Amino acid sequence: MYNTATQNIIYNNKFIYTNIAVDSSVMTNYWNTTKQSGINIIDGAVIGGNYYEREGSGYGETCTNAESDEFCDSPYTLGADNVDYLPLSNAPVTNPIITVQSPLSQVYASNSTWFNITVDKFNI
Repeated sequence: MYNTATQNIIYNNKFIYTNIAVDSSVMTNYWNTTKQSGINIIDGAVIGGNYYEREGSGYGETCTNAESDEFCDSPYTLGADNVDYLPLSNAPVTNPIITVQSPLSQVYASNSTWFNITVDKFNI
């Protein structure tokens, strides 16, 4: 970023094979927006920060995404006061395990049936 570029909001971009030059002596730039639904730059279902790629070794390719929410679990620091708090992850999203607790595997003659289910994880 040019040394007079400040207070910019930079999100939903794909940075490939590059070091992002940030002059940390100037004011903060914002590298993400608030988490929201929408198609992101890598065809995911949520928008937040940016995607950092480098032939398998970029931050978005190697970060931990234990919550399977399409974001890296840790922020990506580009320089002092220049942090992407919602960097995008391309880690495979693990689908939740859904278990039907009731009704049991039987045939029911009814106009309506109530289901009791459990879900091991749920992300919005």
